[in-house]
Amino acid sequence: RLPVDGGRLVMQPDRGNVLVNIETIAYVESGVQSFERALLGSPVMLRATPVEYRWDFGEGEPFTTTVPGAPFPEATVWYVYRRATAEGETRRIAVETTWAGSFSVAGGPWQPIEATVTTTSTTDPFTVITAHTHLTDGSEIGRR
Repeated sequence: RLPVDGGRLVMQPDRGNVLVNIETIAYVESGVQSFERALLGSPVMLRATPVEYRWDFGEGEPFTTTVPGAPFPEATVWYVYRRATAEGETRRIAVETTWAGSFSVAGGPWQPIEATVTTTSTTDPFTVITAHTHLTDGSEIGRR
């Protein structure tokens, strides 16, 4: 057993709430992980490579990508919430990352490991809100 780290899931904006009808961006900070162990006195290198990401934005249908997402402005993974959360209700974004493994014994060629490993990362809870706008002629600016 090896401790594959699922990585930190980041959302943008990250301020405790997001707006309806605006893209909420997500990405996971993960990459290839390497481990060195000894087996029967021989050095063994193990490698876990992320190959698939299953995103769940807390409503609707989860979807799968082969990319970990990216921060603004590259943003490759996002979701648009269509309704505000009810009072006391929150959402979380979750990503399940599937990792493929391979190993090398004593510096030999890399061999695939048949099984995969799945990790899950989540954001802190947040609310989805509706922003209310007000038109003004500018005469109210600076008044109290």
